Amino acid sequence: MSLSTVDLSVAARPPSSGEEPRPIGILANTRTAVAVRTTLAFLLTAAALVLPWLGLTLSPSLSAWHLTFSLGAVPLVHHLSYGVVVAALGLGAVVSFVRAGGRATRVTRTVGWAYIALPVIFAVTTRLVGTATMFALQSDNGQAQIINSQFLTNSALGAPQQFLGVNFDARTLLLLYGLRLGWYLLLAAGIILAGRVGRPSTPLQWTTAGTAGLAVVAVLAGLGLGALAQSDLDGGVQAVATGRPAVGQALIGSALRLNPQIAYDPLLEQALGQSQADQGHQSALADYAEAVRPAGKDLTLLEEGQLFGDAVAALPAGSPAGAVVRADLATFLADATITSKNPDLLTLVNEQLTAPAVTFSVGHYFYEAGAESRAISMLERTNNDTANSEVRSLALTYIALAWLRLGDEGRFRSNIVAAVAADRLNENVYAREIAAGLYVPGTP
Repeated sequence: MSLSTVDLSVAARPPSSGEEPRPIGILANTRTAVAVRTTLAFLLTAAALVLPWLGLTLSPSLSAWHLTFSLGAVPLVHHLSYGVVVAALGLGAVVSFVRAGGRATRVTRTVGWAYIALPVIFAVTTRLVGTATMFALQSDNGQAQIINSQFLTNSALGAPQQFLGVNFDARTLLLLYGLRLGWYLLLAAGIILAGRVGRPSTPLQWTTAGTAGLAVVAVLAGLGLGALAQSDLDGGVQAVATGRPAVGQALIGSALRLNPQIAYDPLLEQALGQSQADQGHQSALADYAEAVRPAGKDLTLLEEGQLFGDAVAALPAGSPAGAVVRADLATFLADATITSKNPDLLTLVNEQLTAPAVTFSVGHYFYEAGAESRAISMLERTNNDTANSEVRSLALTYIALAWLRLGDEGRFRSNIVAAVAADRLNENVYAREIAAGLYVPGTP
């Protein structure tokens, strides 16, 4: 009689149709996978603190350390940068993660939700309340367009009308397209860290929940103050336009108290200056308002330039009014140089401006007019005053051509090579053709 061997092992069964497949790899719920995911989130956070959040075309991009909370007149928060908040939260999450032996904790999950909220808060509050940041974006973009309009090889496509297939207004699109990798990395870190938090049970957890609630209230209060400030500004502008300067000035004052950043709105400075002029006050803003809104007067370019010059001389460069006036003056000087061929207007402001749009426009004009030495001097200022490699490439191209006209072959070659090297986006076809000997330089 033979005994058969009985196999008592249980073969692995494939999951039935009703069972969901379990995550594998770093998506699994094992301790190792959680540790890897959390560590990855911390690395993304560190990168978000180093890389820029907001990109400017002609000026250096802004990181989280350079961006503060835009919440109107809510006290103290306008001194607090996003970098400080992100770093403090990250430090607390790392300490909690280490003390838990590499496990996700309530603290790390809470920080994850905060990291999701912070980029959203930045985008929403900047668009609705952060007039200073939006002014920086708009003035930088305006100068870049002035430069691009003078160089035919640059793309002539219009501004985008959509973001991810969704239609937005021009200001919102400018902000959305200005967001850089650091902003997205923090959002990704938050998505990785976030998880179920549950109901607070300890005094520390209740304190954390209360702090989060206060933050939400502060954001809502900031948005409300910003909306009220905008409403007062609209009313003030309307009052000035309808011949009620005193009422308009009072409403503008109220708007400034509700949201100090609204001082960077050019409409506010123009309306304030017009109200002062209508009441018989002589001021820098009154000169500025007369220059940009002649109110029925036919001013010559020299008269407008003189008004701008008087306003610039009286307003500190670091003040909101000074920044607004200088931005409009840069546009005025660049346009006057391009359309009226009158760069001598620079003498009215004693060349106080270092705006790349102005120095490039004037330098380009001098090159076309045959004033090579003056073109080189002005375009070298453009090259030194902007961090944008493409604009530097354009300036170096004309510097090289000016040296060629002056008969200096060595400086021509060195500058045209530098122009090609600076052309990281391969947009300056003109410089590349000259460097390759495919184009005989002349007057573009």
